[in-house]
Amino acid sequence: MRNRNPGFRQEIKAAVAGALAVAVATYCSPVVHGYTLPVPSAKTEHQFAGKVHRADFKGVTASADARLVADWMVRTNKNRAGPFIIADKAGGTLYAFDREGLLIAKSPALYGKARGDTLTDAQAAKPIAAVTDADKVTPAGLFYAKGVDTHYGPGVVLAEYAMTRISIHQVVGSGTERRLGRIQSVSLADHRVTFGCINATADFISQVVVPFFGGESVIAVLPEQQAAQSFFGIADAGIAKRMILVLGVDQPDGAVGRSGGEYLERRRIVVQQG
Repeated sequence: MRNRNPGFRQEIKAAVAGALAVAVATYCSPVVHGYTLPVPSAKTEHQFAGKVHRADFKGVTASADARLVADWMVRTNKNRAGPFIIADKAGGTLYAFDREGLLIAKSPALYGKARGDTLTDAQAAKPIAAVTDADKVTPAGLFYAKGVDTHYGPGVVLAEYAMTRISIHQVVGSGTERRLGRIQSVSLADHRVTFGCINATADFISQVVVPFFGGESVIAVLPEQQAAQSFFGIADAGIAKRMILVLGVDQPDGAVGRSGGEYLERRRIVVQQG
């Protein structure tokens, strides 16, 4: 039954306005889980109702493939309702997101010296003394990962083979490879130097990996020899133009995920390569 009491309607309006004010104040806080982030703009890609259509990069620059895959993961729950990382080999970068698709941090990273997207069983079975430059591949794929203690401190293991572990761990050493200098270099060529693991900065490990990725997570390593859309089997990316209303801003819905991008399960580890 409709209530015709004008005082009652005013009370309802006041309550709704108060609730919205609290929601806006909470959402626009510059701190997410204790990690400082830029305040979201009015064009944020999230809805207050909790329905996420896109990953929120918080206004930072990112490659088209990084955005495509991050959006797809959020939209189709490929992150399994947990935190996830987009590893952009071509861009020498890592993007870490919380379970809702909000960017936690962007960081430079080092990747495998060899350009390629597949690490064969024969390559993975080689002892470290037999590994050649051509074997130093960071494989692309969607990895079901978990936090571990590596030889270099806390990290995240992506895949394990008979003689090889692919993980994200802290960059170390300043010898002939000059990894500490390379990770801060603006030259993308300098970011290709590891045996296949992903090296991250000390700050990224301590402020992002330790508090957010100590348990299970999903890591998407972008391909560099094939378009991400076809590699992960993302259908209609950039084609579907159904418009959705997000905080009063019309935005294209983008891709509709297919069943592609199978998780690469971990295998038993014998020897770690860095």
